[in-house]
Amino acid sequence: MRPRIRPLVGIIILVALSGCVQYEQAKIKSRNDADFAALKRTCEARIFAIDTSSLQASMPILDSTKATLAQLNDPSYPTPAQLPIISQLAAARQQCNDDGIPVISRDFGAAVGEAFQRADTTAAALYSQLYSGKLSFGEFNTARAASAREMKSSLLDIQAHQQERAAQNEVQLNAARIQAFGAIEAAHAATPAPIYQPVPAPSVIQQTTPRQSTTRCTQTFGAVNCTTSPY
Repeated sequence: MRPRIRPLVGIIILVALSGCVQYEQAKIKSRNDADFAALKRTCEARIFAIDTSSLQASMPILDSTKATLAQLNDPSYPTPAQLPIISQLAAARQQCNDDGIPVISRDFGAAVGEAFQRADTTAAALYSQLYSGKLSFGEFNTARAASAREMKSSLLDIQAHQQERAAQNEVQLNAARIQAFGAIEAAHAATPAPIYQPVPAPSVIQQTTPRQSTTRCTQTFGAVNCTTSPY
């Protein structure tokens, strides 16, 4: 029976490669999540360093999707005392995006980075209009919340596309594994089976016992005659 060592080795290699890919993907995801968490902590620390107490009743400071009903309908405009705080918030938010978008694009893909960039452009324009008195707090908060919802929807679409592409890649990878395994099987089938020659039994060395001889001598008329017999 032909040994099945080669196909087994092929299976082991394919399984090992698959495990390596999954391990690397897990490492990349862990690194990306850590990068994003670090960006979030840095950005929040930058914003918390600003005294926003005079604005907290008029607008959400961190998450624009958490504006209250009163904030969404606030008809008031920024006061001269609030303008420097709005300017500082706008600058801090801009610095967060300038630092974060390149990292986000690198870790999560260009499409995700572009979604953040669009939201950043919209936010910068809204802060400028709020500061210049072209928007009330209610209008600003409503537009900011709509922009955040739009970005969230874009990210969900991107995630769905990435998951679909990952599933397709997995199908292709499985097909490649099957093809590789088939090639290993075909190569093994094409290899002639080894011919095993019987090993001759070791020759038996026969030992012979040396024959004993007997010599007899006789003396006749002064002459000595000797004869040897095999026994």
